[in-house]
Amino acid sequence: MRLLVVILASLTISACSDLIIRTDYQPGTDFSALKTYAWLPDMQQKTGNPALDSSLLNNRIRNALEYNMRAIGFRSVNPDQADVYLTYYLTLESRLESFPTTTTYYGGYNHGRSYGYALGYGNEIQEFQYNTLYIDLISPTSKQILWRGSAESLLEDSSSPEQREQRVNKIVSTIMQEYPPGRAPSKQK
Repeated sequence: MRLLVVILASLTISACSDLIIRTDYQPGTDFSALKTYAWLPDMQQKTGNPALDSSLLNNRIRNALEYNMRAIGFRSVNPDQADVYLTYYLTLESRLESFPTTTTYYGGYNHGRSYGYALGYGNEIQEFQYNTLYIDLISPTSKQILWRGSAESLLEDSSSPEQREQRVNKIVSTIMQEYPPGRAPSKQK
């Protein structure tokens, strides 16, 4: 039983270790005075990528954000009464990454000659897809970003809708753990 608990705990830690969390904010903002939010009245920005512009993904992110906003003490109101506007957007970026490789060859026989051990070094190049979720809290009056949180991770294509929802919930909650600014940072960086 203890082994099972240790395995589950290590899987939970590794599940969010692939996220790179970043935050930024407008200095001088009194975040304790911000209690209400509304979705930014403009439509959600389209990326042109069908994988990111999915209404299924949009609904998962919006639901996770609404849950987390309530969890940190915000209340949803009409846009004309909101202390902040809430919005998000997604990006997808391809990157080439290089990894050192070692090739080993041993043995062989050719035209009466024996061959021995050979070792070669090189680099392997692979393409990876990274997605980033940005969450912005925007001032309704100045239209300036007051707080931004983001999470970057390798693009994962989970096999079931439930797994996709769990992944979105984990990403959003990990970002929102960093709000408000100025408090002690979480251990998940």
